[in-house]
Amino acid sequence: MTDEGFKRKLTSILSADAVGYSRLMEDDEEATVRTLTSYREVIATLIKQYNGMVVDSPGDNLLAEFVSVVDAVQCAVSVQNEINARNEDLPENRKMQFRIGINLGDVIQEGERIYGDGVNIAARLEGLADPGGICISKTAFDQIERKLPYGYEFIGDQTVKNISKPVGAYRVMLEPRVTVAGEPEEEKPAPVRRIPILGWVFPQEGARKDRSIIPVSTGKGTGSGSYARMLLLSATASATSILNLLPVSLSLRPPPLPGRESARRHIPGRPTPALCRPPATGPTGCPVGPGSGTGPGSPHFS
Repeated sequence: MTDEGFKRKLTSILSADAVGYSRLMEDDEEATVRTLTSYREVIATLIKQYNGMVVDSPGDNLLAEFVSVVDAVQCAVSVQNEINARNEDLPENRKMQFRIGINLGDVIQEGERIYGDGVNIAARLEGLADPGGICISKTAFDQIERKLPYGYEFIGDQTVKNISKPVGAYRVMLEPRVTVAGEPEEEKPAPVRRIPILGWVFPQEGARKDRSIIPVSTGKGTGSGSYARMLLLSATASATSILNLLPVSLSLRPPPLPGRESARRHIPGRPTPALCRPPATGPTGCPVGPGSGTGPGSPHFS
């Protein structure tokens, strides 16, 4: 039976804690208290603006609850932005940062206070956050995944103190990039443009003696001014390579003329030109006549 005065509810819990509070107090107690008081007032004001309520604020810690997870995360982002802006006016060794953890869970309410694992998980998530950062549970992430213009980095299922089961945790990235639940969004690599580069290739010893231009790809780009020239050289190289592979019988160069007598053809009905007639022969079968060395006009003619 539930005791009178206790009730359970599902709520969004925000836990914030100052980073390096003990060191700041050791360096300058009065300055640290003034800064902490000022920053807690800023945080409380922003919590009220986002429809939240401060339920506890022991020491350098602050605990708040929200009806909406969206309001809780928006409030946390505004808090970190405001604290970072105010830290710019302080020396480096006096800057005060906060870690913030947010969880959506079931809690027990007693008056204005809340208790339970939902609160403990929010406190453990705050310890996982970076200084000036925000860490949320997977139950909170499932409610805001597509509702806010922030990025979320899944850091795995975390084993935290006094919680029996691992807790799925996300870092809130203040960038307009949303990830799929459980896995960061994969970034597509930019397309790489590859342009071939032409080079000289010399044949090995014993190969044909001609020199051809053959396209050689190096995978690196070239300037646009030389690209057209490379295309022209590539086309020339292709034609040259084809001609070099043709056998001699298929050469495009015309064969040499056989003999002068084949240069003229005998046309029927016309006398055969002297150049095309066979030479006259003597009684001995030897050719006679001019040019034979035996006919009239020859020094051997008798």
